[in-house]
Amino acid sequence: MTKSSMLTLPFLRFFINKPTMEIFTVKEWEEKFDELFKRVENGEHIGIVKEDGTAAVMIPANDELIRIYTENNNEAQ
Repeated sequence: MTKSSMLTLPFLRFFINKPTMEIFTVKEWEEKFDELFKRVENGEHIGIVKEDGTAAVMIPANDELIRIYTENNNEAQ
């Protein structure tokens, strides 16, 4: 899949405007998982798109995300 400068997630109605974010299909993501995970740990944002158009973005965890998960997630307690 080619690089994209903007990923639209219509069901959430917002844009992820990350000019350097690479977008991968689920198949590509599965095949390159270790490499992509390492890239995210090093600060990159990686987009993953399913055939039906639904998408996800892998982003590095920061203190705020960890705080939200641990304080607002019943499963974390």
